[in-house]
Amino acid sequence: MRQRRAAVLAGVVALLCTVAARGTTQRTFVASTGLDTNPCTRDMPCRSFSTAIAATSEGGEVIVLDSAGYGAAIITQSVALISPSGVYAGISAFSANAVTINAPSGVVILEGLTMNGLGAANGIELTDAAATYIEDCVVSNFSNHGLEVIGGSTLFVKNTTLRRNGVGVYISPPTVGVMALFDRSHVDDSTASNGFSILPAAAATVKVTLRDSTVVRNPVNGIAISAGGAAEVNIQNCTIAYSGQAGVGTFSAGSIARVSQTMVTGNYYGFWNFAGTIVSFGNNQVRGNTTMEKNGAITVVGQD
Repeated sequence: MRQRRAAVLAGVVALLCTVAARGTTQRTFVASTGLDTNPCTRDMPCRSFSTAIAATSEGGEVIVLDSAGYGAAIITQSVALISPSGVYAGISAFSANAVTINAPSGVVILEGLTMNGLGAANGIELTDAAATYIEDCVVSNFSNHGLEVIGGSTLFVKNTTLRRNGVGVYISPPTVGVMALFDRSHVDDSTASNGFSILPAAAATVKVTLRDSTVVRNPVNGIAISAGGAAEVNIQNCTIAYSGQAGVGTFSAGSIARVSQTMVTGNYYGFWNFAGTIVSFGNNQVRGNTTMEKNGAITVVGQD
């Protein structure tokens, strides 16, 4: 009897240890003076995002206490990484991605983070999530993409800057749908190609809304839409300027751009409808583009 009780007790202890390894703390903390051997509490913070995430329960929060670099993060659960206003939370990435999100059915929040590419391919790689919120972040100097979306998610990007990345935003899901909102954000000065590359495969649908934002000085296109499937981009009250090719370009039959109250200037072509549909609501300022203001058929409609 004693042996059986001991065996049961050992099993319970093992189960508790397994649960603890998955993370049981709703709110964890990181700090410049923290240690990754700490329990990630307010009084005994951890040093890195990766350790704090592992200690955080599903749907919990990782809070940054003071300014420092906290290392790359791989996220496979619902979690929020939050740096308060006035605190610098840096991620210097030397390879792969600064942040990788592969959290099926998860809700992921990135708030107040600064990501710098020092040899890494992507700032944020989003493979899968139910919803992703990126707010008050800066993503710079990644050789491939600042933000890469290659899986399904509802995506909200607010007050965020993506600058000097190979491509600012790359959205190319193979089979699933993506709905994305970019609000008061800046996708500028890409080093290799487009500000936005919207390229869903044949089985996928992408819908993007861009408002109160800038897409400036990208070497090829500001916003390029070329859909194997279906892609629509709605642009309101933005500035799209100084692109090497098109400010807004549609390059496949399934690609649609709708543009209102937007300045489009200094591009090679302002609007270029190569093979899709561009709808202008007649209240845009498409002027000062170096070769043609509008190339291809542009549909002009009044506002409702």
